[in-house]
Amino acid sequence: GQESQEGGQEATALRMLSKNELRALVRQRKAAHPPAELREMSEQACRGVCRSPFWMAARSVLLYHPLPDEVDVTPLLDKAFRAGKRVYLPVVTGTCAIEVRRWTPGTRMRTGAFGIQEPTGADVSMEECGRIDLAIVPGMGFDREGHRLGRGKGYYDRLLARTPHAHLMGVCLPFQLLREIPHEAHDIDMDSLVYSEMP
Repeated sequence: GQESQEGGQEATALRMLSKNELRALVRQRKAAHPPAELREMSEQACRGVCRSPFWMAARSVLLYHPLPDEVDVTPLLDKAFRAGKRVYLPVVTGTCAIEVRRWTPGTRMRTGAFGIQEPTGADVSMEECGRIDLAIVPGMGFDREGHRLGRGKGYYDRLLARTPHAHLMGVCLPFQLLREIPHEAHDIDMDSLVYSEMP
């Protein structure tokens, strides 16, 4: 009756937002920032990564080419290479398949499944993936517990399962830092998080 209905409304007000609601919230927040501001925040996040002891110590690093709503870490590709690190990038090879390939400034690139620049060449072995020290991980959002909000396709969960020894560093823009993200047992948590401040 009346009591259970009121209880239901209260629960709705207090409940955690669903992943889809959080994705919509992040898109809405992003729309409030002009491109120049987004660039500045991305650059600030990259500087934060470079100051991290995990970045300094890493001999091999998994980076990514960004989608429009992710931190643009492309400047870190050259930085990592010049610092003598082995650089890897993810490559989407099928509906649910994701591989890892080596990158150097001379690597031939092609436009992949999501309009992202991906290296051509051979996929890296499971053994070599297992030796990656640091993975820089994008997401639609993160919370301070290290939970990540992805796009719901599971690509990064599958990818990070192959880098068991890597320190997982989430990178995000300030409006992608969320209070709480719903979490399931199979979700892979970040070990650290780097985010920029509002300009």
